[in-house]
Amino acid sequence: MSSKSLKDKKSYGIRKEMTPLSYFLSGTFQKLGMKSEQDRFQLEQLIRQWIGDKASNAFNRFHLKSRKLILEFNHPILLQEMMFRKQQGLRLFQQKFPELNIQQVEFRIASGRK
Repeated sequence: MSSKSLKDKKSYGIRKEMTPLSYFLSGTFQKLGMKSEQDRFQLEQLIRQWIGDKASNAFNRFHLKSRKLILEFNHPILLQEMMFRKQQGLRLFQQKFPELNIQQVEFRIASGRK
């Protein structure tokens, strides 16, 4: 491939390489039932919508592990508030994302990294 054609492809955004990390994450998401990064984005949007604006500021990240949705928060009081709404959230996530087969929602204090 000539340098001109490579340069042309870059300028049009056609050249897209899969990094080892994105390849790994793609495989992990598929194993958990997520078909793409778009599914992960939609799940995060649903989480933020469900927890509301106040708690959304303290929301750090989420994980999917063994049919368990783990939500991490920076604030312990908001974490306690979420515990009261746990069953409501579980039903919502099961309804909107049945392919993930979420059986449990768990809340944690964020480990300091974002």
